[in-house]
Amino acid sequence: MHIKLPRDLFVPNRKISRKTAFQICFALGLDVDETKDFFRCVQFERGFDCHTINEAVYYFCMRKGLSYDEAQEMIHSIPIPKKDEKNFQNMMFFIQVLLLKTSTTLRIKKN
Repeated sequence: MHIKLPRDLFVPNRKISRKTAFQICFALGLDVDETKDFFRCVQFERGFDCHTINEAVYYFCMRKGLSYDEAQEMIHSIPIPKKDEKNFQNMMFFIQVLLLKTSTTLRIKKN
């Protein structure tokens, strides 16, 4: 796992970005509940905003025990939608199929 953290990460009274916070959670091997606690106690925010593609994928990957690198691969495989309702619905369907496919693949690998 290659996670590049900013040099000035731990500056007092300075909030880190959500992306950096998720990188830290993956690096520490936190699960979904621990990540929610991290965001609540350290970031003073809710843990996952599953209305965003990235955070929906982070949630899925943490639930399945996948790495940050695997999450990034999934995110990069999702096409960027145009800004209209039909494309948004198609994108949500695509994400559901992708997550189902990944879930099925994980079950096959475990057996």
